[in-house]
Amino acid sequence: MKRFIILIYTVIIMSQFLIGCSGSNDVELKATNSDKKNVNSYSSDSKDVEFKEFYSQVIGFSENDEQLKTIHQDAVLMMDNEGFQKFKDEYFTLRKIPMKSPDKEKAVLYLQIPSPTSLVNSYNVKSINVSNDTLTVNLNQSGAAEVNGIEGFNGTWKWVMFIEVDKTNLKENMEIVIGNDEKVTTIDDKNFTIDNFTNILKTKGYTLEVKDADEDFLSTTRKTISLGDEPIDVYIYNSNEEMEKDSLNIDSNGFVYTITDAEDTATLTNASWSSYPHFYKKGNIIVKYIGKNEEIIFNLKDIFGEQFAGIKECSDLSCTEKDIREIAFNQLDSETQKKIKSWQDSKITIETLDGKGMALDDESYLGKDAYCVEFILDVNYLPNNIFVYIGMDNHKIIGHGFVD
Repeated sequence: MKRFIILIYTVIIMSQFLIGCSGSNDVELKATNSDKKNVNSYSSDSKDVEFKEFYSQVIGFSENDEQLKTIHQDAVLMMDNEGFQKFKDEYFTLRKIPMKSPDKEKAVLYLQIPSPTSLVNSYNVKSINVSNDTLTVNLNQSGAAEVNGIEGFNGTWKWVMFIEVDKTNLKENMEIVIGNDEKVTTIDDKNFTIDNFTNILKTKGYTLEVKDADEDFLSTTRKTISLGDEPIDVYIYNSNEEMEKDSLNIDSNGFVYTITDAEDTATLTNASWSSYPHFYKKGNIIVKYIGKNEEIIFNLKDIFGEQFAGIKECSDLSCTEKDIREIAFNQLDSETQKKIKSWQDSKITIETLDGKGMALDDESYLGKDAYCVEFILDVNYLPNNIFVYIGMDNHKIIGHGFVD
């Protein structure tokens, strides 16, 4: 098991290039980001427009590839759900790009911000305003990423966004003005803070609550952000350098971390999580999400880039959509299953099988990593728990752990 991993903040785009289009009969572009209007100057009748981002990502375009044909419109307003579905089905569905469906009563705004190099700026929407026949979109730069594409790709990269907007004051053929030049507020990645993080989450439509939390395995200030029933922990440091140093203490799989005492002695400690760990970092914060919510994982990757520790994708853990803990539970005999309170209450870790304190059905797994699931029994005696080892290659029970 590797002890340390250092994240290189690189967005790797392997195959999700957006299929281009030259236009749509249902929508018409009236302006692009080349307009010179002052996006911060509104007339007295300017109205704020409610919005919610539901997709944003770096996408590749190519003039020389029919499938990757460049979209020459930098902004497209679709006033009804039918227009959006046609656009999505024609240009996104074939690529199997995950995308939530917007409210059918809302309009949808498509934006693309070109990048002249492989260093692509990422953005989120700060505000949207409407005045007469003009729709003004104000952006904040949320980060930047160096993109590595498919070998031989000679196209360009763009930051692509889909935004659900209230169409109460909108109409067909509006002029669209995008503030993506000197009017954009730049956030230096090294100075990225929890405030930047929560602001971006709000623009993505989340209703969130931030609370103080006790210090745990990372010795620094911890805050918990609640996204409904899903908690996200944020560890806050005094500087980017301090954060980067502490991130090295978290093993690549997210289940092991290093504690260094006052005498500079390092000790490896196993972490036990209720689900699958995902660790991200930027600026002066480390973000920990324990769970399998694909929307949250997608948005965290969108904000921070690839995770630096943890399970890369939930699909890596199983060829099915089931939780490893449930897979283990289903392989137990019926009498043992009856004694277990709930498989959802079990804990999962990754351990290197050394043969100590365990009975393996197949000794070929000695020295290898395996999932260890701890089930809690609904009994009135001790021990009230059992440990089951699951092979990472076949998701079968390969042994049991001894308990005191």
